[in-house]
Amino acid sequence: KTTGNDGEKNSFVNLLGLEGSIDEANRLAKDLQRRFATFDENLQSALKPLIEDYLYRHKG
Repeated sequence: KTTGNDGEKNSFVNLLGLEGSIDEANRLAKDLQRRFATFDENLQSALKPLIEDYLYRHKG
């Protein structure tokens, strides 16, 4: 595949702009955290490492 083939494809950044994409990602992360809090304690314990890795994968 040559460079630039995907340039015209839609992405969150193309559709929402960089700041809008960041805002949407943050909104979705907060929604995930809110829903996660409703899981029973055993399920939360089992999934917590996976959820945290996913939510904070770009922070460093």
